[in-house]
Amino acid sequence: MSSAWRNAVGNNRSSSHWSHVPGACWGVQAHHRGRTAEARAILDRITEEYEDVHLRATRGLLLLKEGNVKEGTRLYNEALKRATGRELRAVLIQKKNLELAKIALKNDRPDQAKALLLKVLAEENTDRLCTGQAKRLLESIRCSMSRL
Repeated sequence: MSSAWRNAVGNNRSSSHWSHVPGACWGVQAHHRGRTAEARAILDRITEEYEDVHLRATRGLLLLKEGNVKEGTRLYNEALKRATGRELRAVLIQKKNLELAKIALKNDRPDQAKALLLKVLAEENTDRLCTGQAKRLLESIRCSMSRL
C-alpha cells in the first residue's frame, strides 16, 4: 500500500470491486452505513492522481446522496465517458439511473422514477444488485398507484 493510500484511508483493506481505487470502497462503505460526512471526508482526502472511472462514479454517488443532482449526474457522466468495457458502462448507467429514480420518488415524481427504473432494467450485465432494487421499487410504485 503506497503512502498516498495510507494518508487517504489508513491501512484498511476491502474485497469490494472498488478496492483497487484508494479510499473509494471505504467512502462507499461509510456512505452505506449512513455516514455521509465520513464518506465525504474519506473521498476528499484522495488525491487527483487516483482519479479514475470508479472514483468519479463514487464521487457522483455521494453528491447525489447529498442532494446535488446536477453535479452528481455530471460526475457519473464523466465516469461513463472514461469507462472501458460494456459491463462497467452498464453498471454505471444502472447505478446512476437507480439513484436518480430514488430522488424522483422522494420528490413525488413516480412517473419519472418509473422511466428511470425501466432504463436500469434495460441494461444487461452480471451485477444483479441494481436490477433487484429497480424491480422492488417498480413494484412499490405499481402498488402505490393501484391504491389511488
